[in-house]
Amino acid sequence: MFLLAYRESDCIGPHGAEQDTDLDRFNLQFPLCYDAVGAMRVLKRGYLEPMYDRDGDARLLGPRMWHEVPPLLRLPAGRDPLRLVVSLRLMAR
Repeated sequence: MFLLAYRESDCIGPHGAEQDTDLDRFNLQFPLCYDAVGAMRVLKRGYLEPMYDRDGDARLLGPRMWHEVPPLLRLPAGRDPLRLVVSLRLMAR
């Protein structure tokens, strides 16, 4: 288990197939947003489609699944934004 923390303007560029060497690995992720609207974009039909973070969300990311995290932005007149992602690494076998 590990924790990812994003602050204002933090992001992760598109990545997936070329970085995956362990094809039996999955990540189960639980995003939590504070004073921000967070999202992940996942490759679907040739486009990176947004999946917005909502309370209670759980995401399963499989091997070779192309995805990115767009920059975390501050809400108008908002406090410092924070996006936390609790991530569990699971093996298929």
